[in-house]
Amino acid sequence: MAFKSRLCKNNTTDYIRETFAATPLKVPEARMTPLIVLASHNDETKFRGELKFLLKDTAAFNIGINTTPVADVSMERTRKMDINAGFNILDGFFKALQFNPITLGLVLKGVKEMSLSFSNTQRNWVDLGQLGQAVRNNTIDTGNPALGVFTGEEPADMLLITDAIVSPSFTINDESGSDTSFDASIPLIEKIIADGKLGVKVEKTAKTSISFTNTIPLTFAFSCVKLKYHPETGSVSIMENVTPRKSIGANGQIKEETTPLVLLDDDDFHPGLLSVD
Repeated sequence: MAFKSRLCKNNTTDYIRETFAATPLKVPEARMTPLIVLASHNDETKFRGELKFLLKDTAAFNIGINTTPVADVSMERTRKMDINAGFNILDGFFKALQFNPITLGLVLKGVKEMSLSFSNTQRNWVDLGQLGQAVRNNTIDTGNPALGVFTGEEPADMLLITDAIVSPSFTINDESGSDTSFDASIPLIEKIIADGKLGVKVEKTAKTSISFTNTIPLTFAFSCVKLKYHPETGSVSIMENVTPRKSIGANGQIKEETTPLVLLDDDDFHPGLLSVD
């Protein structure tokens, strides 16, 4: 997997990992939506497009995408982090908003410690039972050239996004103790937005907080399943191997359950930010 950046263990990545078996992205992207196929091989993860366009009968593949709000304190405000960790995360966020490289330095000037907040966070997801039935009743178009990466002596794994954690905005909170954070940088950032004709709104939402809102929601993390593809027949199915995870039962006891969702990163203590080509 292409984990080019890693973080220290924190409450936010713990939450999305334990609740949704989700992997955070280095650069949040609107294109990372449910029913998108990814090719994973060695240290590369590549975007391959919508599953329905790889199928023979595209009209028969009709699955609705559900949306539910994500309300958790770990998404509303992360733990404090030093400037190096913050820069590592925000570098990808600012690339997603198409800011030039100097913008992040302007925003974080004088900041020593910070936290992040996400607002209007939602989970877009598909029903795994409906998905399993839909792929079982269809076949892959084996003549599609986009499938070449999944064949040969070293075929890539075929991953399918099932859940996307999305938000249109994020907030940087200065935890350094200054009451004048971001005052000087906002006019400069607004000029950069105007000059670049970027679809981004910036505003100071509190004494020590600055928010960035995009015109469309971006996917910050996603969950996926692994598909089993037979190049000869074109048949496709959700892989039967499952990932164990812990949950709290009705009596309060911790129990292990299984899910077809695939955990892409096995490092609990230094979670990675995935880069997708």
